[in-house]
Amino acid sequence: MRKHFAFDIDDTFTQSEKLYDVYLKEYLHTDNPLLIKAFYKLPWSEQKPFFAQYTEQMIPNYELQENASEVLKRLKKRDYTLSTISLRGHDIPVDEALTFDYLKRHDIPVDNIILRCKKKMEACKRIGASYMADDSYWVIEQLKGSGIRPLHFSEKVFDVEDSEVITVSNWLEIEEYLMKEEEMNEHSKYYVKK
Repeated sequence: MRKHFAFDIDDTFTQSEKLYDVYLKEYLHTDNPLLIKAFYKLPWSEQKPFFAQYTEQMIPNYELQENASEVLKRLKKRDYTLSTISLRGHDIPVDEALTFDYLKRHDIPVDNIILRCKKKMEACKRIGASYMADDSYWVIEQLKGSGIRPLHFSEKVFDVEDSEVITVSNWLEIEEYLMKEEEMNEHSKYYVKK
């Protein structure tokens, strides 16, 4: 299997939601955690003005998920092609340079950066990705059965077991899964040759 790992940015590679809460206090003029939590349950049409106003201010300040940078650098050393595929900028105009600068500032070794992407499965196929990590279960559902191995980045444990989906809660788990896959592929090559 080819070694091409694709990943989403917001809330997969970065900890975006933590910063949303900080800016929501200003936007909603409240420190009340219940009101802030209720904001996330509003329809997108009511959330959109907040994101339109603050996204470009937040992007440079997003924290990386723990170990994300180190794992990507180790994968690059193991000859993985690395791609980031994000919806960022699709519904709310965002200066692409902010994302490019962010990745450069954190020394992230990506080969492809695809933004404003609503059809991530098609993008994965176009660039030849074999794995895709994303926090959106909707995206994960789209990847099932496509030949692209979906890695659902989530802290929540789902009751439904799905043999097509691997749930990971951190970047070390992503690395561990990819290394096991690599090892299995190496063993299968050996047995096929004999």
